[in-house]
Amino acid sequence: MDSFELLPDVKKENDVLLRSPMYDGVVDPHMNVLWKNIPIPGDCAGAKSRLKVVIRKGVPDTYRREVWTAITQCTEALASSSCRPYREKLASVFGSAITAPPKISDPPTFCGNLDPKCHYVTDDGIEAAKRILVLIAMDHPDIQCCPAIPDCVLLLLTFLTEHEVYLAMRYMIAVSVKSRLYFNVVAQHSSSFLSAFGSLVRKKLPKVTKMMLLAGVDLDFVAMTWFNSLFVGHLPFHTVLRMFDVFLNEGSKILLRVGLGVLSLSQPYLENIVDQAEFIQRLATVAISQVDADVLMKTAFKFKLSRGSYISSSIDAMAKLGGGPPASTSKTPASFVYYMPRIDFVSTVVSSEMFERLWSFLPQRFAIMDPVRLFCADADGFSLPTLIHRSMKSEPLLLALKAKGQVFGVYMSRSFSNLKKNQISGDGETFLWSLTPTPGKYEWTRADELFVFYDNKTLSFGIHGNATGLWLENELSGGSQSSPTYNNPPLCITTTGTGTPTYASRALSTTTGDRRRMEEYEFECTAAEVFTFM
Repeated sequence: MDSFELLPDVKKENDVLLRSPMYDGVVDPHMNVLWKNIPIPGDCAGAKSRLKVVIRKGVPDTYRREVWTAITQCTEALASSSCRPYREKLASVFGSAITAPPKISDPPTFCGNLDPKCHYVTDDGIEAAKRILVLIAMDHPDIQCCPAIPDCVLLLLTFLTEHEVYLAMRYMIAVSVKSRLYFNVVAQHSSSFLSAFGSLVRKKLPKVTKMMLLAGVDLDFVAMTWFNSLFVGHLPFHTVLRMFDVFLNEGSKILLRVGLGVLSLSQPYLENIVDQAEFIQRLATVAISQVDADVLMKTAFKFKLSRGSYISSSIDAMAKLGGGPPASTSKTPASFVYYMPRIDFVSTVVSSEMFERLWSFLPQRFAIMDPVRLFCADADGFSLPTLIHRSMKSEPLLLALKAKGQVFGVYMSRSFSNLKKNQISGDGETFLWSLTPTPGKYEWTRADELFVFYDNKTLSFGIHGNATGLWLENELSGGSQSSPTYNNPPLCITTTGTGTPTYASRALSTTTGDRRRMEEYEFECTAAEVFTFM
């Protein structure tokens, strides 16, 4: 695993702690004395083993940075002789001027929330968190949904530098990919983790289980809100830090223990409550009142829970789920920013701000490349045959259109030369997209395989029944309807329409009423471009 150290000219800027001055630490003189006499090993394995007992008792603020860097392999990574500059890592993504990296408007959040109001980091800390999330997304393009990552980054930034947090996250995610120690990086594993927690609650807290059933409370929903946020916002912040100390050293097992602990401590306050809203509110009140972290942690560790037992429960739960989650339908995904493309031309369709969002829609292998413009209607003419000719042998293709002030288009994984003319062809990587008025990426739903059709006069995507997702005609007029192929909304709705029926309307719409309805979805492009990637 590569590591990156800071060059002297940027070390001062990046080595500063980003904790907010609003943070008011808890001082425990007894714990300070205890830790003063404990040597902290520099190697990760040694630190995890030798510090396990004392970490469970609590880590004073003055020792957290040293402990956290040791148990997340930061200390070893920084000492490695094979270090490359962290500056280079930043420059590879944000450009050479890393002394003032650009502000990121839509960082990847992995289906979680980057919400600073429950954390104690500065505004610079929030920007550092965004940069770290971008780097994580680039390092792990296969991880689409892992909601705990943003809160984990922000918690680490309370005591570590940006550089150290990046190294810690690299280690934690790499370990989790192999063993699920910290994060469930696969959606099915998250579901099985929740199911395993439900099994533990039913086994160890049968009275609470009965109370929740009587009140109609969904345990999975409650647990998901806790686990996805690492209890941030649900427990007092200092209590979260106590739990997080153990999380860094022992992994996600502590989430199950703390969940059981909160339910156990809440039991006396939940009796005879049958109203769902009142039950959830009372549970939340008990949780946020756990200002004495010792009480909660002692309760949590009363539950005997070996890693093998809960993994076994998790595997059993996953088996009961059967297979993976259903294939995703079209959706507007969380905004992932993997790369800020370098643009050496002025686009007539996509603004520089829009490129960042648009690149987040692309498959990872192309999202780290720069656009090459193959066709521009303003220069090459508003001609579909010319558009196809100039794009014939390049792949993949990104077709960007502007009509009625709206920006939308389609991603094609295959070149026109690799599609079958006068036949429906293509593959499931093709998707429709929009940037205005509402950003959205609309992927293949697996409802059919009606991806692309083109001939000398028309180009159509998602031709299904009486609806076509997007089509263009000779002079770059066209239309868009909701298509089951991509489950997209109409990408550009107009109130008037002109011209003869399109391929889609001729083939799928014949009555006057149908024709009138078709006109609502038709448009004439005011700008059009086609890009490939390099």
